[in-house]
Amino acid sequence: MTEFVSTDSVCLCAKGLRVLADGRTLLEGIDLELRRGEVLAVTGPNGAGKTTLLRAILGELPWEGELSRTGSLGYVPQRLAFDPTSCASVLDLFALSLSRRPPWLGISKGVRETARAALSRIGAEELLRRPFGRLSGGERQRVLLALALTPLPDLLLLDEPEAGIDIEGLELFHHVVGNLCPHCHMGIVLVTHAPETLSRIPHRRLRLEKGREHS
Repeated sequence: MTEFVSTDSVCLCAKGLRVLADGRTLLEGIDLELRRGEVLAVTGPNGAGKTTLLRAILGELPWEGELSRTGSLGYVPQRLAFDPTSCASVLDLFALSLSRRPPWLGISKGVRETARAALSRIGAEELLRRPFGRLSGGERQRVLLALALTPLPDLLLLDEPEAGIDIEGLELFHHVVGNLCPHCHMGIVLVTHAPETLSRIPHRRLRLEKGREHS
């Protein structure tokens, strides 16, 4: 396992990457380089290794070869395990993420303003005081995206973020993500099955099949 230092404009780089779990090879022979201002769309059939690649970047799976990322990291998972009966609000989630102080001891004005601005960036300010467990799938994804962008990361990982989003929300998602790279100078790795996303967001593509890069 070898890490190397990338240039300032490169936020993610891999050479001969091989990902392992329980003695099995899940992904191998992956070479990629992502610069700030670019979107890398990772596509392929179910089981091809798309989420495995993200988990390796996150450090959740062991790997061999070379893998390096620079700067801060944001992540929106495909699914989030949570208690749907919880009364915790979206603001509470931001408070837990941004402050060491438990929300039940009071939420500072600064956290409230940061949360409101983050949700406003993606057109979801009205969700601020809603219980997270009562949100629709699309609303939850919008909140998770707002959290991942607070503060703005150098590298953003999105694992099929369109799942459960309605048409209006999908339009907003395309607009937000399409503007993040050029205006916020970040790199984005986007795992997607959605043809409309690939047609709306300028990208480079990495297609995976059976754990290998497929041209």
